[in-house]
Amino acid sequence: MDHEGTPPLFKALGLPEGSSLLLDSSALIPLLEADDCRHRALCALFDAAGEGRCRLFASAIAWTELLRKPLSPGLEPKWRQALSDSENIVIIPIDVAVADLAAGLLRKAAARGGKVPGLTDALHVASALVAGADALLTADRGWKDLAPPALRVVELEYFAASFCGI
Repeated sequence: MDHEGTPPLFKALGLPEGSSLLLDSSALIPLLEADDCRHRALCALFDAAGEGRCRLFASAIAWTELLRKPLSPGLEPKWRQALSDSENIVIIPIDVAVADLAAGLLRKAAARGGKVPGLTDALHVASALVAGADALLTADRGWKDLAPPALRVVELEYFAASFCGI
């Protein structure tokens, strides 16, 4: 992919400006729970979404995954605000279309043999497909086998390191 003239944020993602991305739970955690390069890269991504330079999505399953664990005092309302800020991120509901796609992804993975991904992983990928996302941003390295070739999988560590020039 030719990145000449591409803004640094999108160059780090390996995507053109205007792309749409679904962020899974593992990619969202550093947004509020870290103070490092991953945090800075995600803040820049959310700023770009607020400026209309990209579209961000998350599956409703991310809401559950992020709020199910014990949180530091004051963190739960911050997560709720971050995930409900429709100017920056759109939550994709788990409906019949998402559930059906997830089941199909799991069937295909099982037919290929080897380890079958978990249901929540399939729901994230299916949500990205229903949203029409160009890419899925994740810290989970096992998703390349689950996502169809048309959905680019971007690893958070790679994106952050590239964005911060590490």
